Amino acid sequence: MKIICVDDEKLLAERTALLCGKLPDVDSVESFTAAEAALEYFDDNSVDIVLLDIDMPDMNGIELAAKIKIKSPQTAIIFLTGY
Repeated sequence: MKIICVDDEKLLAERTALLCGKLPDVDSVESFTAAEAALEYFDDNSVDIVLLDIDMPDMNGIELAAKIKIKSPQTAIIFLTGY
């Protein structure tokens, strides 16, 4: 299973990715602090699960989720947010 974590707070993105990497059946985990970078990742990679923050600059998590679903309809999206 491939997972990406997207949060504009670097420490939270990295920590979430680290914890996800410890789960069984997880093959790879990447973290991103910019929504555009995460979206570009889909150009060359398949992803099973995306963990998204909602409140991010430039493009919020809801907007990013919609764009991800266009590129990869089968990808599951989970929102992790303090809001």
